[in-house]
Amino acid sequence: MIKYLLEKEFKQLLRNPMLPRMLLVFPCIILLVLPWATNFEIKNMNLSIVDNDRSPYSTRLVQKVGASEYFHLIDVSNNYQEAMQCIEKGDADLILEIPPHFERDLLKTGVAKVLVSANTVNLSLIHISEPTRQAEISYAVFCLKKKKKKKKRKQNC
Repeated sequence: MIKYLLEKEFKQLLRNPMLPRMLLVFPCIILLVLPWATNFEIKNMNLSIVDNDRSPYSTRLVQKVGASEYFHLIDVSNNYQEAMQCIEKGDADLILEIPPHFERDLLKTGVAKVLVSANTVNLSLIHISEPTRQAEISYAVFCLKKKKKKKKRKQNC
C-alpha cells in the first residue's frame, strides 16, 4: 500500500516542474530569513527573589540580577510563599530562591545552587522551568569572581 502511495507522489513530483524547485528553494529561504525574523532571547522577565542567605555574595547576586536587562526585579520577599503570591497575582514570572549557606558553598566549591521557579502559564517560560529545578550557578556567571591579574608579556620582535 505504501509503495503505491510513494510511487504516486514521486510521479506527481516529477510531473510538475515547479514542485522540485519549491522543495529546494523554500527550505533555503527559511534557513536564510528565519534567523533574522525571530529572536528567542528572553528579556524583561518580572522576577521575585527570596534571599535566605543574606550574605554579601547573595546581596551582590541580587544587585547583579536586578541590574540585568533580562530581568525586572519586582520584589525581594522574605519567604517562598510571599514570592509565590506575586506569581499568582501575575506580578512576577520567575522566583529566584537563594538558599541558606549560599556564600559558604560558593567560596568552598566555586558553585552554589539556587532554586528557579517559573510560571509556566506563560508559554515562553516552559523551556526554563522543567517544571522547577535546582540550577547550578557558576561563580563567574554573575561576575562575582575576582578577576585574575593579567601579566603583561613582552613581545619579542
